Amino acid sequence: MRRKKRMEYIKLLRKYFKRFRDYRTREKELSRRILFAVTDEERGRYQKEAEEIASFIKAGFDIIGKTDSIKERRIIELHYVDGKSWDEIAARVNYSYSYCTHLEDAALKRLSAQSSVKAFLDEFKNKCGI
Repeated sequence: MRRKKRMEYIKLLRKYFKRFRDYRTREKELSRRILFAVTDEERGRYQKEAEEIASFIKAGFDIIGKTDSIKERRIIELHYVDGKSWDEIAARVNYSYSYCTHLEDAALKRLSAQSSVKAFLDEFKNKCGI
């Protein structure tokens, strides 16, 4: 049962980080839209969404910062922050593809075992209805 719960947190953390990556892209788009908004109402709507996304992204960086291993943090950052593919990451850090995915898996296991990350993921799950 514990193993099943642990796997659930790892899957949830992956979902969070995938949404994190999507939100980073959306954040850039919103910045442009805010600059070129025609009305104050439109600008306000974009600004509100941008603030919500910024909060979500900050939480992601806080979670990444909890990673103890520099190697694991680098892999997580390249994949989820920079949006690099596993092939690109392997070439950049000069590790094999499989070692990079192993490091990512190890990082997510360690992160998802932390009580503060579990609490955050439970909140994320309830908020997003996952």
